[in-house]
Amino acid sequence: MVQKECLVCKKISYSSGDSYSWFCPYCGTDLTRQKAIPAQHDVDFIPSQGTYHFLLRDGKLDTNC
Repeated sequence: MVQKECLVCKKISYSSGDSYSWFCPYCGTDLTRQKAIPAQHDVDFIPSQGTYHFLLRDGKLDTNC
């Protein structure tokens, strides 16, 4: 998992990779050309019928996904 910090709103967004277009989910700024770094947090995975789902909001796990 990797993260990018938006240069406009200063919020962090997360992804499983950065080989595609990446827009800030908070303000819509294009972060595609910005370098991603390894995510700076622990992630808990939520089992759901044999697959795993997780969602991070402001660095916190949201189990309502």
